[in-house]
Amino acid sequence: MAYRIPNTFSSTQQISALLAELEKLKPEVFTTPQKWPTHLQEFAQINALGSLTLASRSKLISFLKEVLSSSPQLSLIVASMPNNEDLSELTGWFRSYIHPYATVHIAQNSDLLAGCILRTKDKVYDFSLRSSLFANSAKLVERLQHV
Repeated sequence: MAYRIPNTFSSTQQISALLAELEKLKPEVFTTPQKWPTHLQEFAQINALGSLTLASRSKLISFLKEVLSSSPQLSLIVASMPNNEDLSELTGWFRSYIHPYATVHIAQNSDLLAGCILRTKDKVYDFSLRSSLFANSAKLVERLQHV
C-alpha cells in the first residue's frame, strides 16, 4: 500500500519525528488512535488507518525509512519565511508536480529581496530578484541614463 504524507509534513525532520513516534508506540495502544501522538494521528487520518498491528506498523516504518532515504529533497531559500498554511500549500504543489514524497527544507535569506532559490541534489535554480537585477544591471543602467 502506498501511503500519503500530509503536506504539513514538509521536511525530512518532520518525517523523522513521525518515524520516531511510530517506533516508540507501544503495542497496547495500537488499536486506540486517540492515544497516539498528534503527528501519527494526522498521518493515520489522511491514510484512513483506524488501528495498527505489529505487521502494519512494521510496514509503515519501512515505508517512512524508504521515503527518508530515496525521496527528492529540495531546499528552498526565500526572502521571507512563509506561514504554515503557505508552506503546506507549497509542499502540496511540489508533491503534485515533482514527486509525491518530495521533502522541502525552507531557509530564509533576506538578501534575495524577492523570489527564491531552489536547490536539488544536482542543480540550483535562482529565481530571485537580486540575481535578475545583477544579470540585467547593464540594461538597467542604460535605461536609467535615458530617463
